[in-house]
Amino acid sequence: MNRTISPTAYESYLVSLMQRKKLTLVEALNFDFKNLNIDTSSVFEICDYLEEKLKDLDRVQYYMLIYTGQQPDLEIRRWL
Repeated sequence: MNRTISPTAYESYLVSLMQRKKLTLVEALNFDFKNLNIDTSSVFEICDYLEEKLKDLDRVQYYMLIYTGQQPDLEIRRWL
């Protein structure tokens, strides 16, 4: 069974930010965190913020794995 997963509004915002500013996912997250004064030295604050935005703990875990370097960072590339 194939299950289509739609991006959240926050994920769409991050992708847009990545495209417009040519950022990786971690850079886009840092950009967003900095603009909202999220304390990036606090895992709890980051997780709380992502949980509020994503509403799904599996997605929060996925983003935290990337943000903490446990999974590779993502970038958007144009196919030729």
